Amino acid sequence: MPRRKGRDVTAERGKVIPHEQIPPQDPPLRPVPREFGTSVQALTDATYEQLRPEHPLVAETFRRCFPVALATTTQILPDGTTFVGGGDLENMWLRDAAGALEPFVRLCAGDQELYHVVVGAIRRMSLYLVLEPYGNSFSKEPTLHDNYWPTDDPPPGPWLRERKWSVDSPCGLLKLASELHAATGELAFADGAFLEAARTIIVTLRTEQDHANASEYRFVRDDPAHPEDTLSHNGRGAPVAPTGMIWSGFRPSDDPCRYGYPIAQNMLASVLLRWLSSVLRDHYEDSALADIAAQMSAEIRAGIETYGIVEHPRWGRIYAAETDGLGNYALLDDATPPNLVGAPLTGYLGLDDSTYQRTRAFALSADNPYFISGPYAEGLGSPHPNASPANYVWHIGLIVQGLTAATEAEQRRMIELCVTTTAGTGFMHEAFDARDPNRYIRGWCAWNDSQFGALVLDWIRRRQAAAS
Repeated sequence: MPRRKGRDVTAERGKVIPHEQIPPQDPPLRPVPREFGTSVQALTDATYEQLRPEHPLVAETFRRCFPVALATTTQILPDGTTFVGGGDLENMWLRDAAGALEPFVRLCAGDQELYHVVVGAIRRMSLYLVLEPYGNSFSKEPTLHDNYWPTDDPPPGPWLRERKWSVDSPCGLLKLASELHAATGELAFADGAFLEAARTIIVTLRTEQDHANASEYRFVRDDPAHPEDTLSHNGRGAPVAPTGMIWSGFRPSDDPCRYGYPIAQNMLASVLLRWLSSVLRDHYEDSALADIAAQMSAEIRAGIETYGIVEHPRWGRIYAAETDGLGNYALLDDATPPNLVGAPLTGYLGLDDSTYQRTRAFALSADNPYFISGPYAEGLGSPHPNASPANYVWHIGLIVQGLTAATEAEQRRMIELCVTTTAGTGFMHEAFDARDPNRYIRGWCAWNDSQFGALVLDWIRRRQAAAS
C-alpha cells in the first residue's frame, strides 16, 4: 500500500525515516471526550440511527468519520488553547485544523464545552500567526526535532513545521472565527491576541499584493527527493504584476503555484477581509484598520474579475485556477479546497452563478488535467507528488463536489463513491487509486473525515427540505 512520500521524524530525536516505510495507520476508534461537550457525539449517534435502516454503509461510515477530529486529534493544552493535529501527521496545519472543526461550529450555540474547544483553536492559531505570519504548519510545542525539513531556507524554527506561504493558511483562522461568530453571535474570541493576529494578517496580505516589490518571502527546500517544493527564480516564484490580488507561493495541496495568484484562495480572502473589516469597526472600533481591510477586499474582487476570467474554446468564460497579471494563466482544478469547484463554499458567489457553473463543468471534465476517471471512481485528483495524478482520486475532492452538487442525485452519488472506496476501513483517505481503492495514501485525515460528515448532514437537510 503506497504511503506518503517524503521524510518523517520519529520520537527518537534526529532519526529521520521515509514515510513509505511507516505502516498504514487508521484512526483509533474512540468516543468524543466528555470535556469536549456532548452535542457532537449525540448528533453522531442520532444520525447513525436515522440512516441505518435504509443506508447502513453510509450510517456506519458517518459514525466512524464525523467525530474523529474531536475524538483523536484535538487536545486542550495547559494554556487553554486547542491543538488540532492532522491525524497520522501530528502537526497543526491551519487550513486543515479549521476544516476539521468547521462542521461542529453550528452546534456551539447550544454546547458551551464545544464552543470553548473552537475558541481555543482560534486562540492557538492566532498565537501561531503572530509568531510566523508565513507559516502553514506548526508544532504543538517548541522543539526542533519535529521539523521534517530542517534544511529549508529560510529554516523553519522551533514552532514551525513548514513555511509554505499559502493565502488559505491565515484564512483558515478567519474562516473558523467568522463561522463561529455567525453561528453564535458571540465575539468572545475577539480579544487582544486575535486583534494582534488580525493586524499581522492584514500587513502580510497587503505586502503580498505587491510581492515583487514589497515582499522578502522566498522558499527553497534542500531535499533531492522533493525538488518540486522549491519555488522558481531562487525561491521567489515566477514573475507577477500587481493585480490587487494576493500572491501565494503554494496551493492548498502544498504544491507550488505555477502562477502567483490562485483565484479560489483570493475569493476566500476577499470574503473574509470584508467580514474582518466589520469586526474591526464594530467590535474593536478601529475604523482605520477596518477601512484597509475593506479596501483590500474590494481590490481583490476587482482583480479576480479583471484577470481571473478567461475564454475557454469549449466552455466559454470560466475562472482560471491561477494567473500572474502578465497574460498567463493555468486552466485546471485541484481537489483540495479552496478550489474552483468549491468556490460557493467561500461565500464569494452562489451555486447558480453562470461563470461558476461553466467553471465547475470544465473542472469536472476531461479538459481538467486533474480530473481522474477509473473503473471504481471519477473525481478531482491533484498534481501532488504523493498521489499519481494519472490514477488517484482525492476523497476531499469528492466531498467538495457533493457539497456543491445542484441535485440530490449527484450529492448521493458522491456519498456512495466515498463510502465504497475506503478499502474497508470506513474512513476517508487523502487519495485512493481509482483502479483499485485498496491502494491509498494517508488513512487518518481528520479534516476529510469531518467534511464527509458535513456532506452527509447536508444531504439529509436537503432531503428533508425537499420533502416538506
